[in-house]
Amino acid sequence: MRKGEDLLNGLECLAIRLFKINDLSQVLMVEKESFHPGQQYDESVFMRYLDMKHVFLVADLRGKIIGYVLGFVEDSSIAHLASIAVSSSYRGLGIGRRLLEEFEKKAAALGAKRIVLEVSTSNTVALNMYVKK
Repeated sequence: MRKGEDLLNGLECLAIRLFKINDLSQVLMVEKESFHPGQQYDESVFMRYLDMKHVFLVADLRGKIIGYVLGFVEDSSIAHLASIAVSSSYRGLGIGRRLLEEFEKKAAALGAKRIVLEVSTSNTVALNMYVKK
């Protein structure tokens, strides 16, 4: 069995759930692993989102946070997807897509009728995920 197949077999225990403050240190590790130093959010940015009409979900695999999605909903019923990341060991297994789908559901429940995001044209992995949707 290949490593990816081993990981897939363990994903039946994966839960996409709301962020809890105790998750922050693990979310910051995913952030550090996923983005270059000048592009990383720090703790204060994540905390600032908690003061908004936010959607902050984590991918929890048996207590280990392996991904997250973060955004907020404006009064104009537009959701802004601010950041989404998955630990490198778990990329390509559909976790990002599951996070995105749950983000869409939660944002709609908060009144969002449309979701906007910004992504670099050089980020082909993210572009492919959004286009497949």
